[in-house]
Amino acid sequence: TEIYTLSLHDALPIYFGRRWDNMKFDPKALLAQKAEKIEKFLQELTVKMAEKPTLVVIGGFAVRAHGSRRFSHDGDIMVDYRTHGELRDQFALYRNPRLGKEQFLTPFGADVDVYVENQHKLRVPFDEIQAFAEKKNGLWVACAEHLVILKLDALKSRRHSDKGDKDTEDILVLTTCAKLERTSILKRHLLSEDWALLFDIVDTPGNWQKLTQNNYKKASALQKEAQATLKALRPGEMEIE
Repeated sequence: TEIYTLSLHDALPIYFGRRWDNMKFDPKALLAQKAEKIEKFLQELTVKMAEKPTLVVIGGFAVRAHGSRRFSHDGDIMVDYRTHGELRDQFALYRNPRLGKEQFLTPFGADVDVYVENQHKLRVPFDEIQAFAEKKNGLWVACAEHLVILKLDALKSRRHSDKGDKDTEDILVLTTCAKLERTSILKRHLLSEDWALLFDIVDTPGNWQKLTQNNYKKASALQKEAQATLKALRPGEMEIE
């Protein structure tokens, strides 16, 4: 007798007397279900925290809280030392030194990336993320300005890839759906090349057409809105480092 071990992630249901081509799979529905589970999991973690945000959601779920409709397949959080210790007591965390983060699996098999204060490689420190965090959808999430900065950094290393396309979409959403108004944050962190990349993203019509699924009228309106927002926020040339 041969014994095979399959994970739930890899296993496929077995049907007798039915052809595979008659079976219907909806990848979008499955992704949506997984995303809902992750979001609920992050909400439950948030409830356990004190009123002060010691666990702040960044990444796709934070952008979603600011207005994105895109689902994310994993979670990203920034935590302080105490919360990091509590997570280690509950989950098996493993380190990824190259990326400056730790990771663990939820009970239903989803990945959560953990960035610990003073131990991560992200441009924005935890105490600043914490100071400007906002409560949305039952989560403490990073403010829109910090998310733009983090998304720009992520995009630099993976532009013209599937993940890079998602970063671009998130940046477009943040410049239109979210309320960008904290000029001091952007001025503190964004260099001239960051502003150039940001305007390149916003000034490319194809990005907006992809976001709106080729609704050219809506794409044009959103692009003009984002361009006006960034022009109002961008500091003078003498103020950019």
